[in-house]
Amino acid sequence: MIFVTQPFNTVFMTKKILFAAGDIGGARALIPVIRAAGLQGHKTSVLRHGHIAQEKDAKCEWLSCPVDFENATLDTFLDATDPDVMAFTSSVKDIAALSIARRAQIRGVKVLHVLDSWTAYLSRMTTDGKPAFSPDIYAVMDTLAAESANTEGISKATIRITGQPSLSNNIKSHLATRKKYPSRSKIKNVLFISEPVKRDQGASDESSSYRGYTEVEVLQLLCNALQPITDQVFLSLLPHPREDESKLIESWQSSRGVLQGNVLPKSSNVAPLRAFDGIIGMASILLYEGWIIGRPTLSLQPGLIKNSLRQIGARPGVLLVDSNEGAEVIIQDWIGKLEIESPTEIRAEAKEHAEATENVLSLILDLAAQRQNEGL
Repeated sequence: MIFVTQPFNTVFMTKKILFAAGDIGGARALIPVIRAAGLQGHKTSVLRHGHIAQEKDAKCEWLSCPVDFENATLDTFLDATDPDVMAFTSSVKDIAALSIARRAQIRGVKVLHVLDSWTAYLSRMTTDGKPAFSPDIYAVMDTLAAESANTEGISKATIRITGQPSLSNNIKSHLATRKKYPSRSKIKNVLFISEPVKRDQGASDESSSYRGYTEVEVLQLLCNALQPITDQVFLSLLPHPREDESKLIESWQSSRGVLQGNVLPKSSNVAPLRAFDGIIGMASILLYEGWIIGRPTLSLQPGLIKNSLRQIGARPGVLLVDSNEGAEVIIQDWIGKLEIESPTEIRAEAKEHAEATENVLSLILDLAAQRQNEGL
């Protein structure tokens, strides 16, 4: 496993890079890299598919997604694109990017995969029902992710620690400005980061990906725990971009009791996470960002049965609650220890993420150079 800290020294030639993503997390991880590649003058082609299709970037060539993923169709697509390298992010369900990556590698195209979170390292390489795909480089966000990926079966020789590109701008902002943000009043401002768990992983063990809880149950537990201390807390709820906002509002209204709070719009700019005295979530990348910038962080996952989702709790300073038993008391105790407008101490790991876009792009360009040299 290798840390990427400096760009590779390669003779400059315009590189042809194909980018593909499906889910919103993966799309957000690739977007900064796509823009950086375009600014350097490389030919960037982007699959118009999934969340990334919502991006409007004049530096990109947008490509229609193949109508199917049969070899002949993919060969026609790749003949027209003719990339030196493909960079993609995987999905828990969407097979488009993975299918193209498989065929591209068979045809001699170098392939880099960027993992935007710290779960399902190997299973993401099998969502198309085929044996696990092995990209030339498997980029992960930190040491813990690298170790876990290798434990799950990802080849150690392919793993590179790059940081997470979607955090680059936010982390750079946090590193540049560390001032405190004022609270709305002399009560503790707490952010709850929601996720569409029921939609993505199911609501019972009939689903093989069931986490052991749903977002509805987590919110109910949190609100119940806060009832005795409603005079101390204001709870803001942030919907996930793919979440049905109306259902979250419904859950909030039925669970809140006399708790003060509100549901933020999906478009809310919550980059200044330091505005909150504490951050509660389940296992989202935004919860991880809150930890990275030094905010008190609580991962609330009662009944958790997926060991891969426990990793957030292995990070120093994160409290993981994975059982209903005693959870309310634990939450109340955690809230009681929060300090209003406490200073932020950004963690050392932030540096990896601040340079993540450059790290990933340097790997992509190195692979592209290898491909070009093979053709000489």
